[in-house]
Amino acid sequence: MSLAYLANTGWMFSCRSALKEFDRSTRDVAATQRAILTNVLSSNARSDFGRKHHFDSLRATAEFRSSVSLGTYQSHAPWIDRIAAGEHGVLTSDPVQLLQPTSGSSGARKLIPYTDSLRRQFQSGIDAWIANLFSKRPNLRKGRSYWSITPSMDDQRTEAGLKIGFDDDSQYLGWLGRIAARYALAVQSSMINGVRVEDTLRTTVLELLSARDMTLVSVWSPTYLLSLLRMLQEEKTWLLKNLRLDARNVSTCSVQRILESSASVGEKAKLLWPDLSLISCWTDGPSVGFAGRLRDLLPDVEIQPKGLISTEAFVSFPLVDHEPSALSVRSHFYEFIPLDDDTTDCTYLAHELDRDRQYRVVVTTGGGLYRYQTGDIISVEGFYNECPLIRFIGRGGSVSDLVGEKLSDDFVAQAINNTMQSLKLNPSFAYIVPINGEPPAYCMRVDLQEDRRIDSEILRKTMESELSKNPYYDHAVRVGQLRPLEVSLSDLSGPSHWELYQSKRLRDGVRRGDIKPISLDTQIDTQHR
Repeated sequence: MSLAYLANTGWMFSCRSALKEFDRSTRDVAATQRAILTNVLSSNARSDFGRKHHFDSLRATAEFRSSVSLGTYQSHAPWIDRIAAGEHGVLTSDPVQLLQPTSGSSGARKLIPYTDSLRRQFQSGIDAWIANLFSKRPNLRKGRSYWSITPSMDDQRTEAGLKIGFDDDSQYLGWLGRIAARYALAVQSSMINGVRVEDTLRTTVLELLSARDMTLVSVWSPTYLLSLLRMLQEEKTWLLKNLRLDARNVSTCSVQRILESSASVGEKAKLLWPDLSLISCWTDGPSVGFAGRLRDLLPDVEIQPKGLISTEAFVSFPLVDHEPSALSVRSHFYEFIPLDDDTTDCTYLAHELDRDRQYRVVVTTGGGLYRYQTGDIISVEGFYNECPLIRFIGRGGSVSDLVGEKLSDDFVAQAINNTMQSLKLNPSFAYIVPINGEPPAYCMRVDLQEDRRIDSEILRKTMESELSKNPYYDHAVRVGQLRPLEVSLSDLSGPSHWELYQSKRLRDGVRRGDIKPISLDTQIDTQHR
């Protein structure tokens, strides 16, 4: 019986109470959510924000919604600036332990207050997921796991000395989870910290070559795992040169034979990690095409869609045998804005959602985000007891507006999806970006599978028709404010558009594991004419 099995099993048993509480809460979502909100309000009534908005006198959800306006990061920023300057009791009575930076697809860095209350809210969702996953898929407990590791940042602090960023991703876990990680993780954070950014991928693969018992891979974007797997071919010489497996009781010769063979990347992965049986990653929104590539590469490995999780909030987690992911009703207090309702202050509660309807997500958390609009768009596709089962559709906060056309990320994502379905295409990556010119225009950049080619003019006209469903875009093209859409299909002999986009984001300072596929890049490409 391996240490990994003992660690994973112990972790699973420690999480079972969270799963039981979650299951109980799904039978009365309204009461569960009322209790969450009541706790947040009472705990933070003495904070500056709580006093300003009379938290101590609010007795009902309707009163809370009347007292506190819908918010964004911009509306919270002045309060967070005070926290960064060293003030206490600003948004929460709970002390702020650190400010966790976000690394979104675009836009400036945001700093999210992280408190012990917020940690417990995240942990309630994580624990329920782990208990469900390890009990329903017991083979996963037999070996080690790879969890995508964000390299620790240099010691960054605000001028007042408040720390910026976690030392280690495991701080999201409870104490037993952190102990289990020591024995069950194939790659420890200490193995990656201090490694040059450009060497992170191949160093990670080198470490994974010693984990022949690996059963589970958990990453955010499937693109990250695809990049790791490509290292088996692209960095084969470096890996062979740096193999130091004899001290880890792993057959160096066996690994060398696999790396030197003519087998495909997928075949090599199966030989190197024969017990790998589940991958947890994003599969929705702009990640659909990349998740499909993973399925093609590793057809015998189950891919479990990742829940909707961000720096700001733990919104949903997957349940084995139930799709899509379940709203984490014990984590935060949620509100939802119907996508088909123009009344911006009209919100629905978790127990009021309708199947087959799309919503924007609003959260109130123990970290001091009140009625915070995350920008995420979800669709409700079913229920687990009373708990909504939700699927991530895309981001609604990104808007490109060159001449008044106001193209939003969710609209563009739907236009791309409609175009590809109409033409029976399954691109691995597709997005549009504004480009320079007189007048300016948009360019759709597409990576197709190697065995699929299409007349770019057909693709252009189909996508242009979809974009023209936005009357402001259609008008701008018709009057000459915008040139018609352009299309760029990646050259199979050169780098893909995804690789070029990754390089751009790396130059912007985004860590590779945090780069997300997008549908709309709002930053004008000044190099393209």
